[in-house]
Amino acid sequence: GSDAAHAAVELATAIRRAAVVVATAPPAGEAGDPFLADEALRAALVEAAEAGALIIYLSSVGVYGDQEGRPVTEETVPTPRTARAKRRLAAEEEWRTLPAKRLAIVRLPGIYGPFRGPVAKAREGNARITKEGHLFSRIHVDDVVSLCSTLLDRARSGEVAGLWDADCAAVINCCDSDPAPQHEVSALAYELLGLPVPPALPFDSAELSAMQRSFYEESRRMVNTKLLSILPALKHESYRTGLPACVAEESRLTRWHPRDLISDPITLLAKAGRRLMAALPQSSGRRLRVALVDNGSLKAEATLSLRRLAAAVEAKAREDGHAVVVEAVSARFSDRIPARDLGGTAGETLPGWLQRVKGEARGLKQSVLFLPLLIGPSNTITKSMPDAARAVPELDVEIAPTLVCLCPALYAPGSSGADEIAKMLADNLAVLPKEFQDPHCDGEDAVFVCDHGSPVARVTAAREAVRQSLEKRLGRPVSACCMERREGPEYDFNG
Repeated sequence: GSDAAHAAVELATAIRRAAVVVATAPPAGEAGDPFLADEALRAALVEAAEAGALIIYLSSVGVYGDQEGRPVTEETVPTPRTARAKRRLAAEEEWRTLPAKRLAIVRLPGIYGPFRGPVAKAREGNARITKEGHLFSRIHVDDVVSLCSTLLDRARSGEVAGLWDADCAAVINCCDSDPAPQHEVSALAYELLGLPVPPALPFDSAELSAMQRSFYEESRRMVNTKLLSILPALKHESYRTGLPACVAEESRLTRWHPRDLISDPITLLAKAGRRLMAALPQSSGRRLRVALVDNGSLKAEATLSLRRLAAAVEAKAREDGHAVVVEAVSARFSDRIPARDLGGTAGETLPGWLQRVKGEARGLKQSVLFLPLLIGPSNTITKSMPDAARAVPELDVEIAPTLVCLCPALYAPGSSGADEIAKMLADNLAVLPKEFQDPHCDGEDAVFVCDHGSPVARVTAAREAVRQSLEKRLGRPVSACCMERREGPEYDFNG
C-alpha cells in the first residue's frame, strides 16, 4: 500500500545518509536477502558503500555446518548443511558484491538477553534436551551491540589492523567464551527463576520441530579469539554471568508497573468510557463487550501488559456498577505473535475480535465499546477503528475518547486527561533509581516526554499538552521528542 511505499522511500533515504548500516534481516527464502533483492534499497546501499559507510551484516554461525564438536575459527571453511544455512552463506556473498570499503560479516550464534533466550524459555516451561557431546554457543545482546559500536569507532579512526588489512570484508565470530550443552544452560535459567528444574529429556525421545531438531544435528566449539582482539572485554563471557544479568534487568524493567500504581490509568480509562458505558443499551441482558485497544506490537510483553490492564479495568468498571467484559485488542500486529509466547492464547486485532464477538452474540444485538489506550486523534482512532466497526454492522459499536482528548465538545481544557497522564509520569519519576540520574545535569534529571511520532499534528498537540502539564508539575524544563517521524518540513511539528 501507500504506507509501505512511503516507508521504503524513507528507508532508502536513510541508508544513503548513513555512516553505518547494520543489516539484521535473514534471507527471505528463495528471494534472497530482502535488502539486496529490492532494487531501490540495493541502489541506496551501493551509494552508501561508495561514500564510505561501514556495512555490518549480521549472519549466522550456522554457515559452518556440523563440525562434530571441533573448534571453529574465522578460517574454518563454511560447509552449510541446511537450506537455511545455505541461504545465509549466499547472502554473505551477495553483501560482498557491494563496493564497500569497510564490510563486516558478523557470524552469530543464539542471541539472548532480557525477555529473550534461556530465561524466557524457562518461563514457558520448555524442555531440557540432552545430547551426548553436543554444544551450543551463544552471545548476550549487549556484546553484539558493543561489537557493532567498536567496529564503527575503528572504521572512523582508521584503526583497521587485523580487520580490513587486505580484504574489504572482515569476518568475525561473535560468540562468548563458554560453549555449553543446552540442558546445563536451561537448568541455570530455571534455578534463577526459582522454578523446579525439569528432568533432562534425551534428544532421541524429544518431540521437536524440524527446525529445532536441525540445531541439535550440528555441533561446533566456536572460538572467539578474533572477537577478543577487537573488544577490550566481553560484558558476559559466559551464560553463568549473562543469565543472572538478564533476570536482574527484567526485574528492573518491569518494576515500573507495580499493582499499587495501576489505579491512575484505570481511573483515567474509566473516565474516558464511563459516559458511554452508562449510555449503551444492555440488549437482552448481555454484558457490554469492551475492547481495550492499543496500536499493537510484535512483542509478546506488550500484549501481556495490555491484558493485565484490561483485567484491572474490568474489575474497576464492575465496582462502578457496569456489567462489562474488557478484553485486550490491538489495532495491528498482535495476531502475529506465536500463541505460545502469550500463555497459549493468541493475540487479537480489531477485525478478528469483532468477528468473534459477532459469532458469540448468536444473532442477538450486542453493544461494543472501543476504549483506546491512545493519546490524541491518531489514524488508529479516526480511521482504523471506524473502518473495523463498519465492517460488522450487526454490532452496535461506540468509540470512547482517547486518554488525552483536546476536543472542547467533549472535555473542558482542564479535563482533557493531560494532567492525569502528567501525574502518572511524575509519580514514576519520583521513584526512579539513582543510576538513571544524568551526572551531566548538575543533579537535575533530563526529562523528555517521548511518543512514537505521528503524521497527525493533533496527536503531537496532545503530547505537548502532557509536556506542559508535567513541566508545571515538576517545576523544571521538560522537553518533547519522538521515536520516529516522516521526512519533510510539513512534519516538523513532531520535534
